[in-house]
Amino acid sequence: MPLMMKSTRGGSFEIGKLYAVGKNFRYGADIRHESDPVGLLTSFSHHVFTDPDKFLAQTNESLLIKKNSASELEKIANSSFLKADELKTKSERYMEVMKTLEEQSRVKPMSPQSRMISIGIGSKACLG
Repeated sequence: MPLMMKSTRGGSFEIGKLYAVGKNFRYGADIRHESDPVGLLTSFSHHVFTDPDKFLAQTNESLLIKKNSASELEKIANSSFLKADELKTKSERYMEVMKTLEEQSRVKPMSPQSRMISIGIGSKACLG
């Protein structure tokens, strides 16, 4: 799509608006009573003809940085976990302890006092 220039009538604070519209690009400038015509056209020309190239260069640079960091993060994610053995040992021990506690809780019946506490009767929260 080629670059199109259009203008519209202004609102309460400006005389008019000047737009440059292209594919994936739109820039607008307000034309006010106190606007300097040379400054307005210089700024407009700068934004329309110079800034898109700068923006494209910045975007490409940012994309390259993100790709590099993504490959570094993939290397880290695919590397071995330094404490994997310790984690496995502790996880197995945790499962043993939980299994033992569960077996003990099934074998040993609850006392009436512990039943009352488990449902909230006689606790400080209920008494206060």
